[in-house]
Amino acid sequence: MTSLPKGQVTLDSNTSRVIPPGQPSWTDESYQGCFTCRVWQFGHWVEVTIDDRLPCLGGKLCFSQCQKEDLFWLPLLEKAYAKVHGSYEQLWAGQVADALVDLTGGIAERWTLKGPGKSVEKEKTGMVLEKAVFRRLMNLKEQCVISCSVLNSRQGASELGEFHAFIVIDTLNLSEVSGKEIFLLRIRNPWGRRCWKGPWCEGGPGWNQLDPVVASELLSQIQEGEFWVDEEEFFREFDEITVGFPVNEEGQLQSLYTDPRAFSVSTEKQKDERKLKIFRETIDISVESSYLLVG
Repeated sequence: MTSLPKGQVTLDSNTSRVIPPGQPSWTDESYQGCFTCRVWQFGHWVEVTIDDRLPCLGGKLCFSQCQKEDLFWLPLLEKAYAKVHGSYEQLWAGQVADALVDLTGGIAERWTLKGPGKSVEKEKTGMVLEKAVFRRLMNLKEQCVISCSVLNSRQGASELGEFHAFIVIDTLNLSEVSGKEIFLLRIRNPWGRRCWKGPWCEGGPGWNQLDPVVASELLSQIQEGEFWVDEEEFFREFDEITVGFPVNEEGQLQSLYTDPRAFSVSTEKQKDERKLKIFRETIDISVESSYLLVG
């Protein structure tokens, strides 16, 4: 363990929910060497106080870190989350949906893209279902956190690793030079390094299908740890998608599939369970529309 150097705990509107603003920082006279974070547990926010000592090795943080070396909100939040679960070791693996709920207070939904014993008939109609999923991702990308995971490495995807989660940054519907429609997804690896060598990697043959100006613009958007894949690659290499739906301070869940109606989410602190009384349209990639009662 080592004490943090003088740095910043700079937050945006999203992270301020889990790290309450207005706390004394290192340069403040009232600073006492600790921070308070909040984690959603059993239907309400739980405050967790931690000191500013973080595990380091060779002068570098052992675990999570921000891209800017003078920002420390992420490792501080990670330490608070580890305290809730008992140790850093308990964070070694887990479900993306659980983390999304714990750190946003929202609702998470997991879509399984592959299942055991897929029949040939299902494989033939798979592209229809995939396009339906992609259209839903296009509608959700501006308002939700979208994660995609690899559960088992397959030939050609070893660089993605196993049991590893990625973030979907953007989804695009474009036209190739030939006029054919193509869907692209921009993926971020939380490890902070590029790991994809498919057709849409930097210098890959996939970019020849697009107008050079468009291709150059999309490549310029890529930051460290990000890469582009097309729809076919995405559904071949990834096993599941997890979507985090936001719930506002008034306890309302926005309808992201149809009209902008907001549904009320009721939270009851009974038997340490969060009971959601909500009747909403849900995602089911096998049918056009369906409804699910969550409660």
